[in-house]
Amino acid sequence: MAKPAVKKTNWFAIWTSIGVVVAVVAIAVVVVFSNQAANKLPAENIPAAVDTETGAVTIGNGEDTVSVFVDFMCPNCKNFETNFGGDLRDLAKSDNISLGIHAVSILDNASKGTKYSTRAANAFYCVAEEKPELTMSYMDALFAKQPAEGTTGLSDERLIELASGLGVDIKACQTDQTFADFVTKQTRNNMPRNPQDQGLYTPTVLINDEYTQLSTLTPTFFTDMFGGAAKSE
Repeated sequence: MAKPAVKKTNWFAIWTSIGVVVAVVAIAVVVVFSNQAANKLPAENIPAAVDTETGAVTIGNGEDTVSVFVDFMCPNCKNFETNFGGDLRDLAKSDNISLGIHAVSILDNASKGTKYSTRAANAFYCVAEEKPELTMSYMDALFAKQPAEGTTGLSDERLIELASGLGVDIKACQTDQTFADFVTKQTRNNMPRNPQDQGLYTPTVLINDEYTQLSTLTPTFFTDMFGGAAKSE
């Protein structure tokens, strides 16, 4: 009489499955902690002032001016800030330049109808009005969480949370879209056109009101031009 077949336990498959589950959980934990870390960006207190005529949020009191027009959905704007933002802020803090940041909305049509560029710019100006010294920190938070073009972008609730993480309450301002019309008008009326083709691009950089082609920028461009001892000293 034949003996009944004994079903062998495939321990290799079981332990492999357990390993996969553990790996997935570990990745999830890393993502959670990475998101939490990004939400707790250090708040850099830099005095700022909003020019309601030009739309600039200005830091520094230098005679030379650098104006930067940014759209918070624009990946090249994030790259510009990564490469040059630190130098520009240092020059502004030492009053070698006056740095003006203009939040514009030329990419509203790249967020599936949510007008993310306008909403993010509105939040930026809400922070500038409520706690101007934290405006640059909020800009850092917006770029750290920058959504991809062609997505709906961050919700208003998320934009409010990012500000709250810095200690700024912009709920009423963001819910009412207090600066939305302001952003639209600034984009339409004050956004400089590239003299080479009359196109609108972000980032756009003006140095002493002169349009600067991004292709001319070197890694030390701004420090070479404006560096050295603070002019106010």
